[in-house]
Amino acid sequence: MAKARVHKNEIGNFIKSVLPRLTSKPAQDALASLNVSMHGEDGDMRDIIDIYSEVAEKTKSLTKDQKIAVTEGLAGKIFAV
Repeated sequence: MAKARVHKNEIGNFIKSVLPRLTSKPAQDALASLNVSMHGEDGDMRDIIDIYSEVAEKTKSLTKDQKIAVTEGLAGKIFAV
């Protein structure tokens, strides 16, 4: 598998726009549709990598359209390509 080269500015822009979206209604709806919680049993926010890893695992069995809907909810249309 070929590795994609991503410019550091793209990564920075992704983080600045995607992470704050997690608290938005569309992101919360997307997480709820997968039964993924942002918070652990102790009430603290879970590690972001753990959240996205769980999302990745739970989207494996979804259709392409369902995956797009979840991705748009979490990241918006620009990053859902």
